[in-house]
Amino acid sequence: MIDVIIFSKDRPCQLDALLRSLQVKMKVKYKCSILFKSSHSSFTKGYDQLFKHTSAPLFLTHEIDFKDDFLNILKEVKSEQLMFLVDDIIFKQDILYDDIFKEFEFNKNILALSLRLGKNITYCYTRHKSTIPPKFKGMFNTWIWKDASNGYWDYPMSVDGTIFRTGEIISLIRRIKFGGPNILENELSKKPLPAPLMICYDKSKLVNLALNKVHNFPNRCGKISQEFLNRLWLSGQRICLDPIYSMEHNACHAEVELLFEDIQ
Repeated sequence: MIDVIIFSKDRPCQLDALLRSLQVKMKVKYKCSILFKSSHSSFTKGYDQLFKHTSAPLFLTHEIDFKDDFLNILKEVKSEQLMFLVDDIIFKQDILYDDIFKEFEFNKNILALSLRLGKNITYCYTRHKSTIPPKFKGMFNTWIWKDASNGYWDYPMSVDGTIFRTGEIISLIRRIKFGGPNILENELSKKPLPAPLMICYDKSKLVNLALNKVHNFPNRCGKISQEFLNRLWLSGQRICLDPIYSMEHNACHAEVELLFEDIQ
């Protein structure tokens, strides 16, 4: 059982794609909580449409104060593992309770299980440069994250699909100051959990679609605006997932050409 907390702002169309991919690819039992925010009534309408028609059980919080709302959600977390997601992620590969998951669960020297990293990740989109996968240790893909190449591999506290042990990550979150998701991740990265190792699969299980941004951080992204996607969503169109499932990617973030289909 995993608790999954998703942060979403002004992206009902992209959140719909994430939820559909999560429902298909997550084979481990999970509970999904969503902390969402709208900057305009059109996005509120988009979220209303999404939550009205989704079949997945969701625990919803309309954000008023990010920190207070987030801490209240954390009070309801009961699972031993906790994962955070942002709303522009797509799951591409099945997540199973397999040997790699079990190795993370029982080896306390492993800080977290990264679903966004894999041997295919050789380019850092956010920094415009190559990133060299580390030398893995043992029979699983574990590595010493402090010694790894900068650009993804030495950055263990991502909120983009990293599975933590619940008690450890919540204890850390309660000791830091933060506002929105970006500030939360930034503050976590300044005070990472102490375990020396990370673990991942041979191939990354998800990808972040870097289509747009909903904050003031100077992050690199594409030019498919959330307003455009919301208009399509409200008109009865959604992102088609099959082309994303089949595409190859060598970075945790990717700009893609989207195809759309009628909402079923």
